[in-house]
Amino acid sequence: MKRFFMMFAIFTLMISSACSVVDEVNKSVNYVDESTSYLTSVSDFAEQAPDLIQTAVTDETSRDELEKQLESLRQQMEEFNNLEAPTIAEDVHQDIVTQNEAALEKIDQLYKDGELVVEELQNSEIVQTLEDISSLMNTVQSLEL
Repeated sequence: MKRFFMMFAIFTLMISSACSVVDEVNKSVNYVDESTSYLTSVSDFAEQAPDLIQTAVTDETSRDELEKQLESLRQQMEEFNNLEAPTIAEDVHQDIVTQNEAALEKIDQLYKDGELVVEELQNSEIVQTLEDISSLMNTVQSLEL
């Protein structure tokens, strides 16, 4: 009878450790998906921003669109920063969070009295910072392997 309980205990331990491995793999896959989606959004904005900034200088509609996109980007950055990274992605997650914080700081500097100052945006390094963030895409995607 002792032998049966011992075998049952070992079997239970093996199953529970296998479940934690599967859980970690699922977390990793979900993290890669969420990160890739986020980094794609950042990359898309960085690609479109120069033209949008240029037209926003003289066009109120473009200025409003730019402001909406910046606000959406800010929200996405804050949400990403609050993601819980799986163990395998902790380093790259921290790299992205650090870059996000730098970008959020730069975005905050673009506003004076609650209004977006497009001229400040033209002279800002925000697009370069966003490109730096999106350059981490390959690192995140390699986690999937």
